[in-house]
Amino acid sequence: MLDLSLTALLSDLKEVGYAVLVGSLINVVLTLLWALRWRAGLKYLGVRVSYLQSLGAIVASFPLGNLLPAGKAAQEAFRIAYLDVKEGKRTSVMAAAAVEWVAEGLIISFLLLAVIIRHYAIGAAALTLVAVAAGQPQGMTVRSAVRDLVKAFRLLSRDRRLMATYLAVSSAIIAIDVIKVWLVALMSGLYLALFDLILLYVILRVTSAAPTPAALGFLDLGVIGALKFMGYPVGLAVLFLVSIRLVDTVMPSIAGIIVLVVTGSYRVLRQARGAGSWRR
Repeated sequence: MLDLSLTALLSDLKEVGYAVLVGSLINVVLTLLWALRWRAGLKYLGVRVSYLQSLGAIVASFPLGNLLPAGKAAQEAFRIAYLDVKEGKRTSVMAAAAVEWVAEGLIISFLLLAVIIRHYAIGAAALTLVAVAAGQPQGMTVRSAVRDLVKAFRLLSRDRRLMATYLAVSSAIIAIDVIKVWLVALMSGLYLALFDLILLYVILRVTSAAPTPAALGFLDLGVIGALKFMGYPVGLAVLFLVSIRLVDTVMPSIAGIIVLVVTGSYRVLRQARGAGSWRR
């Protein structure tokens, strides 16, 4: 039974505050690693961007990933447009982003095999279609764009040292991300067993691909249902959900909006309204 007293409410808010603070600090570390990984792939493919440019593109894309139904695909397409690279290099930018998905998919697949592989396959396909539609010049067909993407992807995958870097950084990202979920749960009063933690993390990742803004409804029901099925109190499950939503949805979106406004990169969104959206 939920305790709705003022004392209990203040206590819950304090716990959520601590969880959001710790989770947000961990997200800062994760974002720095995401930018490092993406820039490594871009540099190998001859796309010269600074670390701050790649970091800015990632942070500015957070609101799109959280607020648009296209989710991750819209976020990646924005990253491509944000860098404003030459037409011949756009498929290279897509390939570098796609390799990130594959690297994380290979690691997470050890946690839940076919479900995760399927999720990333669908995500990568959506990324390709959306990014091709948003970023390719008018005269280029979808077939040639996909062919260029596959070529760049193969070029990346053949470099063992680069792939080792991708897998190592991706492993660190996932490990830190799992620790973040564990800490947020712990501060919300949930003492998760190792198996429960892994299962909860996989559910968070899989449901995040749902076709609604910020996976609204899918992620929430998935988290509450999973924790209830594991035998944890519904009240604590709700507290965890509020905390993780603030950490992974609200705070990154606020940070991304600030970057959009400060850097003026919101103009990319304005350009998307025209008939030649994101085309140079």
